[in-house]
Amino acid sequence: MATTNRSALITKLQKVLRKHYKPVAPVERPVLEQLLFACLLENSHHEPAEEALAAVTDAFYDLNEIRVSTSQELAQVFPRLPQAETAARRLRQVLQNVFESSYTFDLENLKKMKLGQATQHLEKKAKASPFAVAYVTQVSLGGHAIPMDSGTLGALEVLDLVEGKTEKDRTVPGIIRAVPKTKGVEFSSMLHQLGADFFKSPYSPAVHKILLEVSPEAKANLPKRTRKKAEPEEAPKKKKSKAKAAEEKQPAKKKAAKTKTAKAKTSVATKKAAKKKARRTEAARSRPTSRETTDVLTDDRQPATLTSTIVSPREVTPRAGATARFLAPSLRQVPPTLATGLRAVVSEPSRTIPMRRAFAMLCLGRVGAGLAIITLSLGAFLSGSPALGGDAPDDAATRPESTEQAERQDTVEDIFDGLPEKLTPKNPPTQAERDQLEAITLFSAARMHQQRQDFPEALRLYQRALRYDPDALPVLEQIVTLAFELERTSEAIRYALMAAELQPGRPELLRQLGLHLFGNDDVDGAVRLYEKALALPQLKESSSGRIQLLAEIGQMYSDLDQYEDAAEAYASVQEFLELPAEDEAGERFHDSLLKRFGGADVAYRQFAEAYLAAERYDEAVDAFEKSNIAEPNRAQLAYNVARVQLRSGEADEALDTLQSYFDEKASDLGQAPYELLAEIFAEQDRTDELLGRLEELQEEDAENEPLTTFLAEQLVEDEAFERATELYEGLLTESGSLDARRGLIEIDRTREDASALLRHMGLAADSDDEAEKLPADPRTWLGDEADALVENEELLNALAEQIAEPTEDEALNQRRSMNLAWLLLAAGQTEKAEELFKAGLDESDEQAVALLREWGLELLNEEQYEGAVRWLQRAIDVAGVDDSKPPFEHYYLAGALEMADQTDEALKVAREGVRRAEAFPEWVPTFQSRVAWVAYHAQRYELAEELYLGLIEEYDDEPGSPEVRDVLRNARLVLSNLDSIRGNLPRAKEWLEQVLDEFPEDISAQNDLGYLWADEGINLERALDMIQNAVEAEPDNPAYRDSLGWVLYRLGRYDEALVEMKKAAETEEPDGVILDHLGDVYLELGQVDEARDAWQQALELFEPEHHADFIAKTEEKLAAHPPPSGEAKP
Repeated sequence: MATTNRSALITKLQKVLRKHYKPVAPVERPVLEQLLFACLLENSHHEPAEEALAAVTDAFYDLNEIRVSTSQELAQVFPRLPQAETAARRLRQVLQNVFESSYTFDLENLKKMKLGQATQHLEKKAKASPFAVAYVTQVSLGGHAIPMDSGTLGALEVLDLVEGKTEKDRTVPGIIRAVPKTKGVEFSSMLHQLGADFFKSPYSPAVHKILLEVSPEAKANLPKRTRKKAEPEEAPKKKKSKAKAAEEKQPAKKKAAKTKTAKAKTSVATKKAAKKKARRTEAARSRPTSRETTDVLTDDRQPATLTSTIVSPREVTPRAGATARFLAPSLRQVPPTLATGLRAVVSEPSRTIPMRRAFAMLCLGRVGAGLAIITLSLGAFLSGSPALGGDAPDDAATRPESTEQAERQDTVEDIFDGLPEKLTPKNPPTQAERDQLEAITLFSAARMHQQRQDFPEALRLYQRALRYDPDALPVLEQIVTLAFELERTSEAIRYALMAAELQPGRPELLRQLGLHLFGNDDVDGAVRLYEKALALPQLKESSSGRIQLLAEIGQMYSDLDQYEDAAEAYASVQEFLELPAEDEAGERFHDSLLKRFGGADVAYRQFAEAYLAAERYDEAVDAFEKSNIAEPNRAQLAYNVARVQLRSGEADEALDTLQSYFDEKASDLGQAPYELLAEIFAEQDRTDELLGRLEELQEEDAENEPLTTFLAEQLVEDEAFERATELYEGLLTESGSLDARRGLIEIDRTREDASALLRHMGLAADSDDEAEKLPADPRTWLGDEADALVENEELLNALAEQIAEPTEDEALNQRRSMNLAWLLLAAGQTEKAEELFKAGLDESDEQAVALLREWGLELLNEEQYEGAVRWLQRAIDVAGVDDSKPPFEHYYLAGALEMADQTDEALKVAREGVRRAEAFPEWVPTFQSRVAWVAYHAQRYELAEELYLGLIEEYDDEPGSPEVRDVLRNARLVLSNLDSIRGNLPRAKEWLEQVLDEFPEDISAQNDLGYLWADEGINLERALDMIQNAVEAEPDNPAYRDSLGWVLYRLGRYDEALVEMKKAAETEEPDGVILDHLGDVYLELGQVDEARDAWQQALELFEPEHHADFIAKTEEKLAAHPPPSGEAKP
């Protein structure tokens, strides 16, 4: 679309939105609270989101309890959100990420950062959604942004304003320029309401009417119902191979001759196979049998399930047949000679050592020493003899030594002594063949470690084998069994999920794994498993197991915006519930199912919401009425039916029905009914009548707080400040409403009335009740108003002058000083702020330590390290010996000391933190890792390596929580980096391999290992896959982009490499290594001048103490490619 057309369309959109929607003013909140609200607001109207935020903060003790609760538990307290579970997961995930980044629930420091840094923190640290980032940027950080969720983008897509195909790429070019910053909040609010309506009902005639009013040409883009799913396309026929085609063209006689010859060969082969089978049977009879185990590798009768004992790690019996069955599928990719020989060795381990040695020589000539060594190991292992440095079985000493046994003691050097040089294969093995051979090697090594009862190492080797052969279900099952035996439950479940994807088994197992995914915010994965379970033939149509799955997947579908699927699932559940139970067990299941929903009223209300979203209006009304029968509430029923009527295009009927709600004088639904009234008036083009109608309602129901608050908000928007102040003052007097206080502060700030502002902030309130409940830092509850105060130097100074005059109430003086101290700190007046903080701090108060810690962290975030050290040390002094909680002050102080270049003191404090944390064993590894981090940051690499290795040695073989496993993962990543710095690349790669053994999806390890492989020019295709995973997860990470460019360069795909390298280099602080790589790519493309420029820039960025090798190599490249004669040298 042309720029002029786009701008005109956005302008038209603003006019139409003003006609149909009323802007909703954002509520002033602390940054974190605003971020949590955004998580709830996404794809929802404001009223349900406000209600949900209030409900969740009331229902749970604090933010930490919310963080550790499940998504299902959180979703129960805000059922009116269109996507309760999804919103709950967003909320919980943001809290988790914020806590993990600072061990606090505070984001107020973002207000002091540059806007770009603050938004990057929200994206990278808090990992908030693009909508939430934009909302907080606009509402709390003072930036110009237009928050857009999937509903908004869907509506704008109809108008042809959206560019980009994938969800991540979709943008609306030009909208920021077309909407002035002064109108950004108003426009965003109305646009969001349109998006929320579109999200709830993309087929709604009312929504279509608005969109067509903006652009009649959008009619072709309006979403249409899909009546019937398209039939799956017929799979394309496979092309015949050239050999097959040639064979079909042969004359009939030649074909007959070939067939006769083939039959003869088959007959001979069959006889030989029969003889071999007879020999093996006889040998098996002569050997003593071991106790049978339930092993998917050894039992041909029935595949094992994930919950059965595959092979007990305490009882491992090596079996030739088992290993042969594992190897057989992999050997299809191996050259025929090798496959035949390896099968012979595996299936008949009694063959002589010379036989295995001869086959090893053959391997050396075809694929190298790797398969030769594993062949020798397998033969020794399966025959019960020592395997290349292994231990003999316990009964080996009782057998007389023979010549053959003596030969088995040969070392690897003896075996290969005198062999000819390795031959270069005519047809080198492909990457897939090499991967299969590596998987075989690792699997066999894992078996040997398992036999020796070295179970952690066996588990690691099985995991690595799986990465080379991801479809090897037997390996997966070994991993799951071993992980459970080692009490590494999270690890076991992670791999059990992979196994369930490969081979679905029992419905209940799939359900449990699906619930695990659902609880960890992977709704797509959960739905995938549930759908596999529902497709299993053993589930009957109306069985309790199927109904339970449908009830749960209905919620998941709603979270994924698949409303028609959700409605279909709920319809089956509703039909089942309304049928009479056949017996007592059926009645119990009915009761348990309703209880799982939270009662019949909640269940039917949930059904109704799905029907409404899917535009199944009659069913929605029916379900709302049945919910009311279960739990009578006439006001709520009137409101919900009015919603259905409005969505179905019956605005007049909706207004009449909504009047029944007003007649009840109810307030339990908050402001939602009045927002619905505003929607109805907008639909009827009667927006100018809204204030008058609200005044009438408020006069009839003056004690209705939500109604009075909503009216006051509308009056403020209309700049009727006198009447709004009157209403807010009344609310503040009667209930101490924080909403009223915020509304008054907005009015006071606009009028620059310092005295009234101080009073309304609670700094000089006559009553201590509400003021005592408010946090000491007013930014946590003032939100944008705090920003406005900080920016208004004159008003801030007026507040300071008033506080300088103390009152007779000492507690009030302290509270006033403390509140203003935080505002002054935000304004950059640190010295004055610290004076007021000292004056306002009561060290005898139970919150004193927390305040000191927060003040110190605020300074730490501002990079005022000396001040941070001073206040964090004071927090420790005030706390004394406190065994009731982990010593987080020591953790933070150690970091501050290290950043202040006081490494020795930092190590001392960190070690003291470890000592004090011993009362909390689950936290000890975290505090120990702090000591190691201090040494690493101070570049005391030997000490850091010793400490990180100590962590792995102490905890790696012990059952540990997921948090401990994460500490060990980080330790391995750091150790890999240390070895990379020292040039010990084999060890660096091994540490990364170990990370990926346990955490196969770790993108940091995937990127780093892929880069090291690319740098060496090995495993390039696998390196490309891993690095692409990392880039897909973090597309804006320049290091990942550089890795992608580098592996493409190594693969000779220079044009693609250049694109990625340019993206990597386009940062505010370019990296010398990235620029050096960019120069190499330019050179391969023949752009020598650009190559020289990039190399020269890289030289300027390299640090001699860290990049000596790079400097030398880059200077060599510049010398080898000098500028043309006559051109000045840089």
